[in-house]
Amino acid sequence: MVDLGFNYRLTDLQCALGSSQLRKLDRFLTRREAIASRYRTAFAGLPGVTLQAVEPNVRHAWHLFLALLDLERLAADRAARPAREIEGGAVPPSTQARIRLCRSE
Repeated sequence: MVDLGFNYRLTDLQCALGSSQLRKLDRFLTRREAIASRYRTAFAGLPGVTLQAVEPNVRHAWHLFLALLDLERLAADRAARPAREIEGGAVPPSTQARIRLCRSE
């Protein structure tokens, strides 16, 4: 054997779960599209925030919502942050949005 391969076989349980999830895929994507649309509307035109481009002929899964931040334009001090973020170290999980923010270099 020259190269090692990969074993991508699924168990019966994984196949059953995948099949049941595929039947719900359209509903999942429609909900994610609605949430992404709200984010895109809220963040549109904000200086220092660039949203990811989406091709018109592609249905995006919106597993994550990405935004590129220009930190030079978004400078803020700790006083501008809500107290719950500063004191607790993080926003409680129940209020976290599924957004990934990236810094521009």
